[in-house]
Amino acid sequence: SCPGDRLYAWVRQGAPRPGGSPSTGGLEGDEMGQYVNVGINAAQDLPPNTWRTIEWGKEYSDNHHHHWDKGGSSVVTGPAKYAVRASVRITGLPPGTEGQIRITGVNAEDGSEREPGPIQEFTASAGDTFVLYANPIERVGKGHKARVEIIQYGTETARIVSGNLKANVYPE
Repeated sequence: SCPGDRLYAWVRQGAPRPGGSPSTGGLEGDEMGQYVNVGINAAQDLPPNTWRTIEWGKEYSDNHHHHWDKGGSSVVTGPAKYAVRASVRITGLPPGTEGQIRITGVNAEDGSEREPGPIQEFTASAGDTFVLYANPIERVGKGHKARVEIIQYGTETARIVSGNLKANVYPE
């Protein structure tokens, strides 16, 4: 009743699923998504009461050129659905300062049209503030690019000193 030898042989073949190949585990084409991984390479000012677009200067992975403007703010090019996780580290926020982070789709040509996404809120604590934005599914329209925006409601300018964004993108 132990599947030992049969299970071991199946795993050695790449654990193929019906209708799929061993390398995809049953998923074909872009069903697994296109991967984007970018980071912050230079500190950025975060003035009070102003939405700030985060600049991603490091590109770790982007084989499909969603962040094709290296060193820029765009992280996903539409039309596409995507799942994203972005984290940033902020210095200079007094404890209790509130803020928000979101992803916004902007017109790829001139930034005129905006598609603001869901907002997540944060509150600064003692020391540096670590903000995590996670959204399991979002959409950016045709001719638009997704960008991360952040705002803090304090009285002094703070600094975004590090950060990372990872996204799985599913073109439509």
